[in-house]
Amino acid sequence: EQLVTIREGLRLEQVAADVAEQTTIGEDAFLQLATSAWRDRPYASAFLSVVPADATLEGFLYPDTYRLPEQATADDLVERMLTTFDERVTPGIETAAGQHGLDLYQLVTLASIVEREAVLEQERRTIAGVFHNRLQAGWTLDACPTVQYALGSPGNWWPRFTLEATRTSSPYNTYENLSLPPGPICSPGLASIKAAAQPADTDYFFFLADCTK
Repeated sequence: EQLVTIREGLRLEQVAADVAEQTTIGEDAFLQLATSAWRDRPYASAFLSVVPADATLEGFLYPDTYRLPEQATADDLVERMLTTFDERVTPGIETAAGQHGLDLYQLVTLASIVEREAVLEQERRTIAGVFHNRLQAGWTLDACPTVQYALGSPGNWWPRFTLEATRTSSPYNTYENLSLPPGPICSPGLASIKAAAQPADTDYFFFLADCTK
């Protein structure tokens, strides 16, 4: 058998590279499946109905350690990742998110931003609370990881954030576009998903972040 560990906070391309490094599954095969071919598969995960028809599986490939058969395929791993997401993200978490006005896709999108912003465990719910406050007030999110996601390229998936970057023309630029970006920007862990669903009740609209992460 093979073991593969997927870290939290990685974007699809990084996940594919890690999978190829740790298993016999090809990087391109994994990326193609997670990007578009997943729509042609009979995956049992009911939550996939919330994923837009033109979207990738970004955000839903649950970061964890997986045991795979010796001759594993990309399908084997993706199915396990989706099933694990389904098991960990409980109906209770979805209900809590709904009480804050988020459906599952929006929840994972916000959780992915929290994942990239948070450094300390105890920060997550406060960071999520700040973003909830901005959303409810009709402010822009001003989340630098979303711009880094837009600007990322092979070899530099999370480029250093600059003031100039805030003028990037992209739907993922949350300095210029209101509300959440079109979709998740990485694979959030359970702590970030819970934080986004149950944010801290805070009056804060700002926090200081190190966007070099």
